[in-house]
Amino acid sequence: MTDIRIGQMTTEVEVIDDDALLSPRVMARIVAAVEAALARKADIDAARRAETRIGKGGGAGS
Repeated sequence: MTDIRIGQMTTEVEVIDDDALLSPRVMARIVAAVEAALARKADIDAARRAETRIGKGGGAGS
């Protein structure tokens, strides 16, 4: 079993098929893709919060 930590997300990966093990290079590419997706989501969430905030610094009428 492998323990993978990405930012605040933690998951466990259990290998079922020994022949399907990922190389370190492939695993690094997968982790990089997940980190990029999490960063994009965080940016979208921050933009959404800024657009819906009432008062100074947020929304169209501020």
